[in-house]
Amino acid sequence: MDSKSVPSEGQGLRATTEFIARPQRWYLLLQIDFKEGDSLINEVTVLGLLLEAIQTLFGKAGSGAYSFDVVKVSGNSKNQAIVAVDDCSMVPVWGALSLLSSYRGKCVRILVVKASPFLIALTQT
Repeated sequence: MDSKSVPSEGQGLRATTEFIARPQRWYLLLQIDFKEGDSLINEVTVLGLLLEAIQTLFGKAGSGAYSFDVVKVSGNSKNQAIVAVDDCSMVPVWGALSLLSSYRGKCVRILVVKASPFLIALTQT
């Protein structure tokens, strides 16, 4: 046995630790359905929905506290959008979107279909 492979006295064994990094951004796949059914969405509509939901739940002062970005909008028959939110903003934004029931006088339903810290997990649907 080699003397280099055996720790000498006083040197000891070093413990290794693993850290799981907390994601800084989350991506939410949203399903946006209007009651009329004929409304197609675009990036401006999704931004308006997000702002309206946050302002309704948290007020105008609260709307500036949460940051988000619209990554992709599928305005065809799917009416889906991918939104990026900060880690600390994910739960409040998700809650505000779930509680929003009307937008500009139209009944709307917003479902969070998937949430992931990895964008590629949402693009495969």
